[in-house]
Amino acid sequence: MANAATANSGERRREAVPRDEREPERRGEGPRARSLLALIRLVLAASAALVFAVAGTRRTATAWGLALAVLYAAYAAALYVAAERGSRLAQAGWLHWADVGWYTALIVPSGGLDSALFPFYFFPIMSASLSGGFAEAIRVAAVCAALAAGAAALPLLHGARPGPATAPLTHALLLLVVGYLVAQWGGKELEHRRRLALLGAIMRLPNPRLGPQQVMAHCLEHIRAYFGAESCVAVMRMQEGPSLLFLADGERAPVAGREIDAAMSDALLAAPTVSFVHCRGKTVELDPWSGGGAAPEPARAAAIAELLEASCYACVPLLRLGSDTGRLYVVRRDRGFSADDGAFLRDLAAHVAPMIENINVLDRIASDATLHEREKISRDLHDGTIQPYIGLKLGLEALRRRAGNGELADELDDLIAMTGEGIAELRRYVGGLRDRDLPRETSLVHAIWRVAEKYHDYYGIDVAVNVDTDLGLNDRLAAEVFQIVNEGLSNVRRHTASRQVTLNVRRQATELVLQIINHAATDGRVCAAFRPRSIVERVQHLGGRVDVALQADGGAVVTAEIPL
Repeated sequence: MANAATANSGERRREAVPRDEREPERRGEGPRARSLLALIRLVLAASAALVFAVAGTRRTATAWGLALAVLYAAYAAALYVAAERGSRLAQAGWLHWADVGWYTALIVPSGGLDSALFPFYFFPIMSASLSGGFAEAIRVAAVCAALAAGAAALPLLHGARPGPATAPLTHALLLLVVGYLVAQWGGKELEHRRRLALLGAIMRLPNPRLGPQQVMAHCLEHIRAYFGAESCVAVMRMQEGPSLLFLADGERAPVAGREIDAAMSDALLAAPTVSFVHCRGKTVELDPWSGGGAAPEPARAAAIAELLEASCYACVPLLRLGSDTGRLYVVRRDRGFSADDGAFLRDLAAHVAPMIENINVLDRIASDATLHEREKISRDLHDGTIQPYIGLKLGLEALRRRAGNGELADELDDLIAMTGEGIAELRRYVGGLRDRDLPRETSLVHAIWRVAEKYHDYYGIDVAVNVDTDLGLNDRLAAEVFQIVNEGLSNVRRHTASRQVTLNVRRQATELVLQIINHAATDGRVCAAFRPRSIVERVQHLGGRVDVALQADGGAVVTAEIPL
C-alpha cells in the first residue's frame, strides 16, 4: 500500500524533515544540558587530580594515577570548550563510554573498591540516561558493575590478601540498583524533552497558505520521526468526495491528501474508534474504558497489518467534535509499542485533529472569500475594462477603413490585431476567474503556458516551460506562484536584452522550487547584479527564500524555494 501511494511522489529522495529539526526528537539533549554535563565532567576530573595529589606520588601506582587524572582533566576541559561552542564533538554518543574507561583506569590505581573515585561511575550512567534513554543507561550500569568487580579482583593477581567476599558483590549490586534508579529518572526526563520537542515542532506549522493537507503531512512526518517508525499513515473521511490518504515514510516527500478508492478507504477505516496496538498477531486495547467499542477481531487487525505491510502498528482514531473522522496508524516492522507510547499517540491525535479542523475551516473561509472576490473582479473587468478596449478596437477599425492602403494601414492592422488579442486574453482571464471547477494544477500550468506564448508573440522572447503536472498546490498558493512567474518574465523583458528564458517549476521533497533562467543576450551585453524586490517580498511572505546567481556568459538564474 505504501509503495502504491508513493509511486508518483517523486524520485528525488531527500529527508522530509531536516536533520537539525529531528535531532531534539531523537536525542532530547539541548545546548544547556550538554554544557552542564561537560562542566560536571570537568569538576570530576579536577577532583580526581586533587585526590591523587593529596595522596602523594611516592607509590608508583599513585604517580600513574595522577598522570591519568591530569590527562583526563585536559580531555574534560577540551570537551567543555567544545560544548560551549556548540561543536558536534560534545554531542557524540560515545562520550559516556569513554568516561567509563577513564574512571576504570583511575579507580584501579587509587584503591579499587575502596577508592574515593568509585562513585564517579554514576556520572556516565546519568549521562547515558540523558542522551540515550533508559536502555542505554542500563547497559552502562551493567558494564560499570562488571568493571567494578574486575577492579576488586585485580589486586589479587598481584598477591594482595583477599578481603570480604561480599564486598565486590555489594558494590556491583549498588551500581545496578542506583544505576537503575538513575536510568529511570534520566529516561523519563529524556522522554519528556522529546515529547516537548515534538509538540513544539508540530506547533511550528508551515505557512497556513499551504492548506490543511500540507499541514497534516508535516505533522505525520514529525510523528514518524519521534517514534522511529517506518511510516505514518492517516486516512480521513471527507464530507464531499472520496477519502484522503496521508503518508510519511521518511524517504520520499510526504503524500499530502491523495484520493483513494472506496475499497482501501473502507479497509483502513474498518478499525473501531478505540486506540489499540497490534503486533505479531496479538491485539491490545489501550483504553478499554473509553466506550468506543472493543478492539478489532484478530482477523480484521491482521488484514489491516497486511494492507500496511507491517508486523506491528498502533492505531488511534481521529475525532472531530466527537464524530469519527479517520484513523492514524504508526507502523513499525521490527519492534512493538509500549502502553505509554500508545497513550501518548492517542493524546497526540486528540491534539492534532482539532488543529487540522481549525485550519480546514479557515481554509474554506479564505477560499469562499477568494471566490467572491474573483467574481467581483471579473464583473469589474467586464464592465469597466473590456468595454473600453472594445470601443478602442472599433475606433481603430473605423480609422483603418478611412486610411486606405499604405504604410499607415499596415501599422493600424497590427494595432487592431494586438487589441483583439488583448480583449481575448481579458475574456479568458475573466472566464478563468468565474470557473470554479478547473483543477488548480491544470489552471496554473495553462496560465504559465499562455503567458509564455504572449511573451513570444508580443516581445520576441522564447520561453521554455518545464512545469511538473502534480505539484499539489492549493488555489491561493498557485495564484502566488503564477504572480511570481509573471513578475520574473516582466523583469527579463524590462531590464535585460535576453531573448531566451527557461522556466522550471518543480516539487522537490518538501519544497516548491521555481527557477527563472534568462540566457545571455546575443549582443554580448552582461546582466548586472540585481535583486528582484517584488519577487523576494512575495517568496518571503510564503516563508521561502530567493537566490540570484549571475552566470559567466552574462545570464542570470533566479531561484525561489517555497517550503511546503
